[in-house]
Amino acid sequence: MLPVLLPDMTLYSLCACAHRLSDRSCASETSLALFGNTRAGLLQDFPYALNAFCSNTCDAYGSASDIVLRTTTLPYFTRFRPGNVAAELAEILAEPEAPQFKFSLGLHASPIGAKFPLRACEQCADEDIREHGIAYWHRRHQLPGVWACQKHTTPLKHSPFRFDRRRRSCYIMPRDAGVLATSSVTGLPDAGLGTMVRLAALSADILDTPLPLEYKPERLRNTYLHGLKSQGLLTRQGRVRVQELIKLLNDRYQNIMDFPPFDWLFSNQHIQGLVRLVRHPRSEFHTTYHLLLIDTLFSGWSHFAMVYEWEAAILPSVDDDLCAIRDVAIQPVQDPRAEAAVLKADNEGRSISSVCREIGIDYQTVLRKLAANGGISIIRRPKVLTEVLRLSVVTALSAGKSQQSISKSTGLSRSTVDRICVETPGLHAVWRSARHNRIRDAERRKMTNYLRKH
Repeated sequence: MLPVLLPDMTLYSLCACAHRLSDRSCASETSLALFGNTRAGLLQDFPYALNAFCSNTCDAYGSASDIVLRTTTLPYFTRFRPGNVAAELAEILAEPEAPQFKFSLGLHASPIGAKFPLRACEQCADEDIREHGIAYWHRRHQLPGVWACQKHTTPLKHSPFRFDRRRRSCYIMPRDAGVLATSSVTGLPDAGLGTMVRLAALSADILDTPLPLEYKPERLRNTYLHGLKSQGLLTRQGRVRVQELIKLLNDRYQNIMDFPPFDWLFSNQHIQGLVRLVRHPRSEFHTTYHLLLIDTLFSGWSHFAMVYEWEAAILPSVDDDLCAIRDVAIQPVQDPRAEAAVLKADNEGRSISSVCREIGIDYQTVLRKLAANGGISIIRRPKVLTEVLRLSVVTALSAGKSQQSISKSTGLSRSTVDRICVETPGLHAVWRSARHNRIRDAERRKMTNYLRKH
């Protein structure tokens, strides 16, 4: 007999209901019947062997991926990770064995840890009994760092045990005798409870609501920079005002810093993790870091999602040549040895390369410096670079095309294209100007399309 999957119900709760309906004496027997494994279905956070579960229940609750999305907290932990990572972790839970799954998720090294006690709201339990006939564990109450019910604005209570008298794992429900014996937080002031409720609501949004577009680390970082700028936490050069940001965080969460995991996050040695997230992050961060930044900078998921979508539409999608364009003009470098080498080669009828070897100056350096000064353009014997090919490169550069795209279309190396740009007198300035105009026009079209769409 299979129970109905109720709103926001965890898979552990579903299995507990099935256990009550089956009237089995041992919970491991129910787990074996549903998952083909005596332990897989007894894990309250990440049950595994989901392919076997779908097969044994005749896909009554959907596919394994559907079950992960609807009945576990995994989407919360993978919301700010690449899509392939989330898919791979879901596939692990579908397998008959999921060894070291929490290590793969990075929970043991996170500020939250890897142990999540069952938590429930008594008022929610009473409402569940009135509406559905049974109280069950809600997904949004099991999220890390959630100590209050966002619906009833009351502290959650947690269960200190999940074992029977023989120390075997068992199925428990919120309204079982003695299960909700202790409060998750004690001595929490009213202001702190308000903060906890606000973070709980945002955590639920992160769990239930995907990002409006595909996750991109640079896009996310620019979204945070947008929020920092609106708070006056960026300098004119675009650098983060670190001390002011840390002060803002400490003031905003002062009333919950005595409760885990916030006591760990806001300690002097770990608060820099929040700063690293808005600089140049080199690794994936726990979702709780994102939770605090989103709450601080955007005060809610909807505003954050809107800015994230805006950054996706406005962020320049050009190649690395954009970074090579500088506002400062290149200053000509005077080198009398280069001019002397050319003059001596002309007077004596010798090649420039032989004169360069005699003087002790690099041949390529002579060519580049003479061209950069707007002086002599040396006609070189063609090798791979024929004269026709060189003219096509000059034409493309004059049109402002990127050096990378020219390199791909002609088959020349990037350094060769760059050398032509620098060695041809006046071409580098023309290319910079044309390149700037192309990028500007493309961004204007993006801006116009975005305004027209919205």
